[in-house]
Amino acid sequence: MGNDNSSAITIDVDRNNLFYYSDETVSGIVRLNITEENLETREIYISLIGEIGYTTTRSVSNGKGGSLPRNEYYK
Repeated sequence: MGNDNSSAITIDVDRNNLFYYSDETVSGIVRLNITEENLETREIYISLIGEIGYTTTRSVSNGKGGSLPRNEYYK
């Protein structure tokens, strides 16, 4: 976490849906338990890092005048 004085952090988001789209706002509560007494701070920075995955489907010619669907997965 970048700070040896913290013992636990929990993040509870307001939505049950685990997926978010670009530019969506994530809101909720962050609980940070600091074990050191009398710790003074001016700011706390939190970065949420995730990954994206999606699937595309396109039609590909079968060479006989028809087409077949092709699924491509990206992560």
